[in-house]
Amino acid sequence: MTVRVREQSGATNEQPPPPDPAALLEQAVALVARLHQVATRVTELGNQHRRLASELLLFGDQLHEFAADVQELADHQETTGPVSVDAPESGKGSHDTP
Repeated sequence: MTVRVREQSGATNEQPPPPDPAALLEQAVALVARLHQVATRVTELGNQHRRLASELLLFGDQLHEFAADVQELADHQETTGPVSVDAPESGKGSHDTP
């Protein structure tokens, strides 16, 4: 039992070998390349977000205009009564034959 304790304690006193500078440089270069890839993807997503936000703002403006038109029609109907829609005159239509 004592031998095992000494073996274990001896194993913990050993220092790992120093890292290889060439391997560290290779890892650093790989990490920087990965960082560039991630930065490029983040930029692409940001540009997509910007385009989507622009389209949403335009759509929101169009909805406001539509709502204003509907409100104007509703206000007009309250003051003048229901708006009548004239039926097309008979004899005029795309299905008539000469």
